[in-house]
Amino acid sequence: MRYVREPENFEKVYRNYLVIGYYHGKAIVKDELYRLYFIRCEENEAPIGTIAEQEILEPIEKLSDEECRRILEIYGPDDGKE
Repeated sequence: MRYVREPENFEKVYRNYLVIGYYHGKAIVKDELYRLYFIRCEENEAPIGTIAEQEILEPIEKLSDEECRRILEIYGPDDGKE
């Protein structure tokens, strides 16, 4: 059996893609599953704390290995497990 609950009152469901910082002209974005993405933009276009649209995000794996590694060092997955 499959159960699907539609949003009430025609509300649109938004995922939480939160801008958490910047790295060399890219806004770094984290989702609720702690995956990292980036947006090529200036800091004033997407300040820290901004909720980003999914359509403009690119996974950090598209970047060079060095950039990806450095971003993971700085903003690495914080899954709440310490």
